[in-house]
Amino acid sequence: MRSKVEMVQHQLGVTWQSWISHFRQAQGEGATEVGRDILLLRRYNAATAAHQPQIFAGAIDCFLCSEMHRTQVPKVESAALDGVRIHRLTGYHHTLFESPHVEYLAEQLAGAMARSQVAEETQPVA
Repeated sequence: MRSKVEMVQHQLGVTWQSWISHFRQAQGEGATEVGRDILLLRRYNAATAAHQPQIFAGAIDCFLCSEMHRTQVPKVESAALDGVRIHRLTGYHHTLFESPHVEYLAEQLAGAMARSQVAEETQPVA
């Protein structure tokens, strides 16, 4: 009798631990890097599917990590009346703020900001 009780307790304990593990992974806690990436991608896809952007009356500089370039360029190409400049970044979303990728991002941002400032200065005053 004791062994059956212990077996049921063990099974309940395993089931409980499994449930906790699934819950934490769903919350992004204790998940592997791949698991976090999958969760991030699912949340990102849900957010972009729900978002209906308005057309911007200017130009947009869009900075995309390697893994996002193929899927996101078609989504942003028509978002601005004056066009979208796509900047393809090195690395992936989880390495973007590590060297050498963060330095490359800084260079790209600085260049885009400088071009934007020059464009603003040369616009005729309405």
